[in-house]
Amino acid sequence: MRIPKLTQNSYLLFAPFLIIFIVFVIVFRGRITEGDQMGYLFFANNLLHGFYSPPAPDINLWWGPGYPILLMPFVFFKVPQAGILILNAVLQYLSIVFLFKALVKMIPFSKAMIFSLFWALCYSSYNYMASIVTESLTVFLLSLLIYSLVMTFTRNSNKYMVLSGFILGYLALTKVIFGYVILVMLLFYVLMWIIQKTTPQSRRSVILLVIAMLVTSPYLIYTFQLTGRIFYWGNSGGMSLILDELSL
Repeated sequence: MRIPKLTQNSYLLFAPFLIIFIVFVIVFRGRITEGDQMGYLFFANNLLHGFYSPPAPDINLWWGPGYPILLMPFVFFKVPQAGILILNAVLQYLSIVFLFKALVKMIPFSKAMIFSLFWALCYSSYNYMASIVTESLTVFLLSLLIYSLVMTFTRNSNKYMVLSGFILGYLALTKVIFGYVILVMLLFYVLMWIIQKTTPQSRRSVILLVIAMLVTSPYLIYTFQLTGRIFYWGNSGGMSLILDELSL
């Protein structure tokens, strides 16, 4: 079946959801609980002043710097809350677009459309858009990573390999648990490289993961200087307990 020309542009195809999301965050921005919102703005303000956490003994690494970095220009130019929430709406919309762009390269158009619409209509994610929290950025990065990985390994693209590494690294800066995922995967692929003859695909995986680690390295160097611990990602809740168990 021939696909209509209009639907070949995934940005236009899902544009109605961008409008819906922008209207949603504007209407509901005052009704959503604040939660962690002020914390991210606090860290963005710290970054504008040349540091992230206060020095010891008041070290505060509750969240990774990924989202605060994105918020820096909004804080610097004193953009109203609505501007940040519209950014969340754009990121949520783009997560649908890139999920579809990845799926349509692997499965028929109709199935890709169904899965993408299922995500677009997932109402439980809407409240996060109307709050200054990391979820919209996270789902965008995950969707973009999926698309970039598909392009990396189906087209053997070095350009997308580098992009995948950067996205994965930035994802770890946004949700720090991904930092440990990167480390474990890198050790696994290096071990496989040693044990058995490497393949072009496994080489790309190792390079991609090395790039991701390089992206996170400035933050890890900073936390090491602050705490004296290697691979120290944060001290929020269970994260500090994990680090204590690892004795890092």
